[in-house]
Amino acid sequence: MSSDPEILQDFAQSLTFRAPKTVKAYLSALRGFVHDLRHDFAHRARAAGWWLEEIAVYLGHQTHDGMPAIATTARYTLPSRLQLKKKLQHLMG
Repeated sequence: MSSDPEILQDFAQSLTFRAPKTVKAYLSALRGFVHDLRHDFAHRARAAGWWLEEIAVYLGHQTHDGMPAIATTARYTLPSRLQLKKKLQHLMG
């Protein structure tokens, strides 16, 4: 997920200029946006040093027995290709 602050503006423009024609379509777009915010939060928390367990608890990722679902949280915090490229460039100097 991008940490670009224009994400909210992009979403607002998509609703303004290409507004969904039904409530169902609007709610689907909104749900997708909220999901993107959850991914963005997970990436930011991980970059700030949070443990995967802490992020899992905060996001409500739990197994049936109430333990943090680390596998789900790990999918939320996978690095992007751009993030990996920047880290490789840092290694190379």
